Amino acid sequence: MVYSRVSAVLVLLASSTAAAAQAVQSNPGQQIASTNTGSVWYLDRATLRTSGRVTSAWLTMDHSRDRTEPARQSRALIEIECAAHRYHWVQFFSYRRNGAQMPQRVQPNVIIDIVPGSPIEAVARGICQGGGS
Repeated sequence: MVYSRVSAVLVLLASSTAAAAQAVQSNPGQQIASTNTGSVWYLDRATLRTSGRVTSAWLTMDHSRDRTEPARQSRALIEIECAAHRYHWVQFFSYRRNGAQMPQRVQPNVIIDIVPGSPIEAVARGICQGGGS
């Protein structure tokens, strides 16, 4: 009887953990940008931080409908200098369609000007209006 109660608790715990993980995967954040080839970019507003002139946040890029993109999904921490209209990647991870992590795809900490009309510009608008300067 004790074993059956413990088993029931473990089954409930495992199923609630799996449900929580699925909820995180199915809700990557607020859609903030998309590409012409089908990638959709999401901003995790819970990670939005401003320190001095720099605002940062985690992004999720869903490439599942983008057949030109070898990755299935990317996750990245971006820092944007809102007033200077520049950004750099702090961390950037991409995963193949089979779930395997891909080699590094961007150079972290290289400061880049934001290109008008790019997904990064849409991210900057959302980040800078949401807490940056």
